[in-house]
Parts: sequence; C-alpha cells; structure tokens
Amino acid sequence: AEPKPFVTVSDLYEKNRHRVSLKVINNKASFAKKIIEKEIHRPALALSGFVKVFTYWRIQIIGNTEIEYLKTLDSEKRYNVISAVLVFEIPCIIITSHNKPPKELVDIANQNKITLFSTPFSTTTIVQYLSEYLETIFAPQVIVHSSLVDVYGVGLLITGRSAVGKSELTLALIERGHQLVADDVVHIKKTATNILQGSPNEALNHHMEIRGLGIIDVRRMFG
Repeated sequence: AEPKPFVTVSDLYEKNRHRVSLKVINNKASFAKKIIEKEIHRPALALSGFVKVFTYWRIQIIGNTEIEYLKTLDSEKRYNVISAVLVFEIPCIIITSHNKPPKELVDIANQNKITLFSTPFSTTTIVQYLSEYLETIFAPQVIVHSSLVDVYGVGLLITGRSAVGKSELTLALIERGHQLVADDVVHIKKTATNILQGSPNEALNHHMEIRGLGIIDVRRMFG
C-alpha cells in the first residue's frame, strides 16, 4: 500500500504564515507533528467537557466563541477544562481574530508541547484558506506515464503504449506554441469534484526525452 500523505506543523506554518499572518505564540514544540487529515476542527464541544468524539488529531481552531466561553469560567475551572482537552496529542492550535489566549491555555500548551498560533483573520477565513492548502496535500492522486500539454488553456493528456510517439507528438505541439506541463511522468490530482490537475515530476520538470535526440531542455529551446 502507498504511504498516506501528511504535512507537518512546520510545513503548515512555512507555507501559510505570510498568507494568513500566522505567528507563534509560545514555542515550536509540535512543529514535527504530522497533520494526517484535511479537515479542520473547532473544539467548542470538547471545551464544554464532552471529549468522547473529539477529533484531536486535526488542526484545532479557537475563535471568538471558544474565547468568550473560556472568559466566563473562573481560573480553576478554566484550567481544568483546558487540561482535559490539551491532554490529547493535538498537532497545533490556531487562535483567530486577534484574540488573546488565556494564560491557562498558554501554560498548559507549553506543558504538553503544543504550539499555539495567532492570526488576525476570522475563523471563517482561516478555515477557507487552510482548507484550500490542505486539499492540495490530501487530494486523491495518481501517477501516469503520459505527456501533458497546455493547449489554449486546456490540459491535453497524451497516452499510449511505450515508444508509440507520445513525446514526439508533445514536441510537435510545443513547436506550434503550446506549453509543456509534463513529459513521461505526470502527477494527477483530483482537486475538486470535476477538476483534475496535472503537474510534472520534480526531477524531470521542463525536460523531455526524444527518441533519437536524447534529453532536451524545453525551457531553454522554446522559452
């Protein structure tokens, strides 16, 4: 079986910190933890004490609702409810809308080595942006031995048995002004219900192997 895709908290931070103004509140203790699902969770029910179905392995978002609820509790009660939630192996917690986390939340996160992030964006916006990013990581994908060309903005996948002339046909299209996406090895992801996205193998990138000519640099030859 193929290994399941994942992204680390460190990757999440580096890829999104400028886009959504992510800032580390406490430490980078959980930067090596893996995020294994694209879904994002709000722990409101868990903070109220019900943790039986708590999906702790997802990114946790704490917004206005959670912060205002925690403010209604006295310090001891707040410490207890936060402790009951942060005892789980949570990858990271993102606090939205410029909200200031309670001291108990920061202290317990430090004890349990959970990184807290802050962002000025609203919960709705953060969920939208991060879902778009995670969708590209966890989208169903397959690798096919074909060639992919952008023809007037439409992806044209050229398939066929080995040595049938896929690369030669691709080169002919490139010579007529169309753009190479990938040759020989094409990574295809299903990014939405009716959308497939093709990309090249990083090692091959903008190179092609033409029978009788060898490997050519398409970018250098055609721009």
